[in-house]
Amino acid sequence: MTRLALPVRAAAVLAAALAAAVPAAASAHEGPAMAPDSKLVSAGDRYALVDDGWSLGDGCEPRVHISRVLAHGIAVGTAPIDADGWFTFSRKIPRTTARGSRLRFDATQYCDGIGETRSATVRVGRPEHGCPGFIMVDETAYVLRVTAGMSCRRGVRAVGPFIDAEIEQLGLMCAWADPSIAGHDAACLRAGNPASRVTARRIREV
Repeated sequence: MTRLALPVRAAAVLAAALAAAVPAAASAHEGPAMAPDSKLVSAGDRYALVDDGWSLGDGCEPRVHISRVLAHGIAVGTAPIDADGWFTFSRKIPRTTARGSRLRFDATQYCDGIGETRSATVRVGRPEHGCPGFIMVDETAYVLRVTAGMSCRRGVRAVGPFIDAEIEQLGLMCAWADPSIAGHDAACLRAGNPASRVTARRIREV
């Protein structure tokens, strides 16, 4: 059974961040496309831009140029196009980025000197943070951390049943992890927005 315990002094115990990423599903479209794998990403976390349909023909550069759109485009990097016409581009959002900010990106590929551009937007959420207190599952205590729109209350409902009986709530994907590598014992993320997640780390004393 899972229950939320609140320590007398209500101090949150910090855990390491989840570093896993989930590839975006292929979309049905014609021609090149670009989309974020997560539309809401915490400040301090990484966003990823992905999609397919980019040209491998003669006269086309084998990469896309990524720029962030402000008053004008600011180059942030390039991404190679693989043999299937896919690319993936990922960067970390500075932790100081204001919550609610919208980061707009352009991806451009040049073929015979002519550029074709697609755009995508990532919204910045609250930085990863610890939840107050801890949860108890089978007399074992775990501290939680949440990101990108995952509330502590939702995090308890998501990861508690998974730790207890490996039950995944609708719309969530959960997995066990090696704490010596990941910094936590279990994690659950939203299927449609993998940057929105909760991690649980076992603690020995409460």
